[in-house]
Amino acid sequence: MNNITCANRTFAVCCAFVLIGTIYFLHSQVFKDKSPKAASVRFISVGENIGIVEGLAKSVQSDKYGFSVIAFFNRICMTCPSGMIIRKLKEMHRSYEGLRILALLSNDFSENDKENIKANLGIEFQLKKADEASGYLLDVWDRWKIESQEKRFSNGAFLIDMNSKVIRVLQPSKEDKFLQFIQDRIDKKR
Repeated sequence: MNNITCANRTFAVCCAFVLIGTIYFLHSQVFKDKSPKAASVRFISVGENIGIVEGLAKSVQSDKYGFSVIAFFNRICMTCPSGMIIRKLKEMHRSYEGLRILALLSNDFSENDKENIKANLGIEFQLKKADEASGYLLDVWDRWKIESQEKRFSNGAFLIDMNSKVIRVLQPSKEDKFLQFIQDRIDKKR
């Protein structure tokens, strides 16, 4: 009787290990490309010309730093990467006169939400809802919106030079590197 009980336990333990291994394998295959850390963006490419950006066109030409920042937000959570990006952009905007920043919010935000965000967070740079964008920027927003839903990220950003060409794109989960790139560009122009 002891031999049968021992064999049953051994069999049960082996089955448990096989089951755990199978679950781990299936999980890694199903979710391998869905993590924002594994994702890279496709909505816009470095070198792409986005044309005239309403509200930035004149200021880009006179921008002493040679670039402008355009950021996209589906949601804003002050303890998440979106909040960190907003805090850092707000700090940069206040510290470096002439730095041009445009943030677009999802149309899920009401006009009242937009005004509350500006007031409560002390945002002085341009903050618009996506439906206020026009031209090629609206097309870029639409592409970003689809990609952000597929890959489950809630913010995006890119830099454009004085000729409206994209010079850097924020990669998901690399907000610090993107913000450091902005800081380095500012430091070179100072």
